[in-house]
Amino acid sequence: MTEDQFENLAAVAGHTDLRFNSGFQDTETPCPEITWTGVITFGDDVYAIAYEPTAPPEIDGDAFQFEEIWRIYDLAAVETADGVAIACEGDGLMWGTDKGECDPTGCRAAGRVLFVDPDGPFDETLMGRSVHWNGVFSEGQSKFAGSIRID
Repeated sequence: MTEDQFENLAAVAGHTDLRFNSGFQDTETPCPEITWTGVITFGDDVYAIAYEPTAPPEIDGDAFQFEEIWRIYDLAAVETADGVAIACEGDGLMWGTDKGECDPTGCRAAGRVLFVDPDGPFDETLMGRSVHWNGVFSEGQSKFAGSIRID
């Protein structure tokens, strides 16, 4: 991230474009623990992002609550082939946890940044900050796009 993006540390905003990992829970695939992978964009900077559940979802009719870990990586660190995550190792450049809810209209979650790589591109003052994201599904819930804010 550039210094300009951190001048106002009240909030850092980004956008995610994700695809469901069709290898999720398939132990024959390289990354069966990953539910979603894709890109996260902050201004002109593009990174990879992956999500991993930390508890089974709680389903209530058409809605469900979830808990997860999210990790932001260098763009080349997360790879997919035919919709299956094939590379997903390491702590990443920044990561944290969140809890949220999805229903037919979309998803929303809140959490916290728990790690920022001191040698990476993100300002270490993001550690401990709140994370909020929301978005909507498309293509039969196999794709997800939304916004993310760290404040």
